[in-house]
This record gives sequence, structure tokens and C-alpha cells, in this order.
Amino acid sequence: MRAAAAEERARRAKLGLDIVEPVEEEEAVPWEQLDADKAMLLMNSGWLLVDVRDSKISERETYREAKNVPACVVTGFGLDRVTEERIEAFSAELPSLLTECGAPGCVIMADSNADQEMARAATAAAHELGVDAAELLGGFEHFNKIWDNRGKRRMGHAWQLPGGEDLWTASN
Repeated sequence: MRAAAAEERARRAKLGLDIVEPVEEEEAVPWEQLDADKAMLLMNSGWLLVDVRDSKISERETYREAKNVPACVVTGFGLDRVTEERIEAFSAELPSLLTECGAPGCVIMADSNADQEMARAATAAAHELGVDAAELLGGFEHFNKIWDNRGKRRMGHAWQLPGGEDLWTASN
């Protein structure tokens, strides 16, 4: 069993998925928690990627199909950075956005593992509203390592098949 777990860790590290910490059993939540690949599969089936980062941060860089519904407001920079949650405003905007886009559900994306609590709070608020929502583990930082802003897989991972096997061609 330990050998299988070690192989899985090695495979995930090779794919660049090692930055996402697995959720421990005591932290179990009633919604799905996804890595970037599973999130992209849901988005390809019609789900909406909801970027809950501050709008100034989201405007700077994001996945172009994502819709920004800020669950926080960030003021300051560096050590002076202050993040103020605005879950009530998020909860008011989300249902109308999903109806407007015709999406069956949404994937909630925060900034990084450091902001995972914000993503968790936004996903919990979405579930309280009856919205089918999932949480993207690792946030935009993880998503951006695997996918570019147009939804194309980054070249660093292009020679990997979904099962983790190497794909050999004449060019490598």
C-alpha cells in the first residue's frame, strides 16, 4: 500500500500537481474539491469558473472564460495587505450570473493555497443557496501552472498522458 502511495506522489510531482495538498478526512466538506484537470473537465461540460479574487487581481490575470464575482476586497500590498471578506455580496451576485450564463454549476477559484479558506467560504455560501458548486484546490496559482488563459494545456505538461505515462515522439 505504501509503494502505491509513493508511486502516486511521484506521478503527481512529475505532472506538477504536487502543490495541492490532499484534504484530510477530518476536513471533509459536502462539495467536491477538484484539481485543475477535473475542473477543466467540468468547465468543458458547461460549468462556469467563478473567480472569487478581488476584481483588481482578477483583471490583471485570469482564465478568460472565468467570471469574476469577488468574495473579498484587498487593500494594501505585501505585509500591509488586508483582505476583507464580502460573502454576502458574492451570494447576491452568484445565482443571477449562473442563470445568465445557463451554467448547471460552478467551480470556485481563489488565488492560491493561502486563500483556500476564502474559496471554501464562497463554496459553502453557494451550497447554502442551492447552487451545485465545487472548490478548486490550489486556486489560480495551481490552475495557471497547468492551463493557460485560453484553456490550452501548458507545454511543460504536454508530453504527459492523463494516466501519467510519458508520450514519446520524434521531437523528444
